Amino acid sequence: MNTMVVSGDVFIRASEQLPEVPQADVVCYGLWLNEWVASRHGVFVSDCATPGVLRRMLQKPSADELLELQQTSFYLTDIGVWLLSDRAVKALIGQTGSGDGIKEYDLYSDFGCSLGTDPLVANSALKDLTVALVPLPGGEFYHFGTSREMLSSMLDVQNIVQDQRRIMHHGRKPHPSIFIQNSIVKAQITSKNTSTWIDNCNIPASWTLSHDNVVTGVPQNDWRIELAPGQCVDIVPIAETQWAVRVYGIDDSFAGTKQQERRFPVVSTMAEMEIALKASLAGAAPPAGLN
Repeated sequence: MNTMVVSGDVFIRASEQLPEVPQADVVCYGLWLNEWVASRHGVFVSDCATPGVLRRMLQKPSADELLELQQTSFYLTDIGVWLLSDRAVKALIGQTGSGDGIKEYDLYSDFGCSLGTDPLVANSALKDLTVALVPLPGGEFYHFGTSREMLSSMLDVQNIVQDQRRIMHHGRKPHPSIFIQNSIVKAQITSKNTSTWIDNCNIPASWTLSHDNVVTGVPQNDWRIELAPGQCVDIVPIAETQWAVRVYGIDDSFAGTKQQERRFPVVSTMAEMEIALKASLAGAAPPAGLN
């Protein structure tokens, strides 16, 4: 085993000693999670008689499908930690083509669903790869795949330690789900501002936040801004002289082709930034002259 692949939007903790790595071409770590959580992720299905051997992998099966599976099988939720042998890496690379023929090939939905003793996708080049499943002992899984999960997972991580003797800071937050990092915030923050995330910002007293707000990258300003519940603001530098003003909803998904859409105005001055921000928060199109 010379290659480890880990998912970048999860935080994994293990409170117990890790078991010895089994001998296989692919070793996948997972957790025993309920069907409602597992239905949002990939799952590893195994026979009850051989729980450490992958039968097939499923991507985001429904909760009903998982309940039905439990009648005859075990399933582990994929936590995004895979070990690959050199043989498995070579087989994976072989599926992507070469030169001008390189194609997109997803580790989870393509490669993963082609593995196991009874794979969902038949692939003769991968059928001989052995796959071992390892439940992470004392494992904890925190997903950061969406803005809302970023807040809920941080709240869960924060609450791991309740022993006041082990808490190093002595500050008091109006509500546990408020997170402020590397920021100057003069706006009033109260217990009503639940599920609020602010980082790398300078927020003056003239701003009013509500709840379910994520605010990042806002420079020093004197604007009068009011955020409705669920509204989020992200201001991103572009090169040395421009910024993208990104207003979005906390539950917006930027998956797939949405990542390529031209939907955010680009500005060159602080005055333009204020105009674009206020227009976007009001749901209006960017003023003429702004990209």
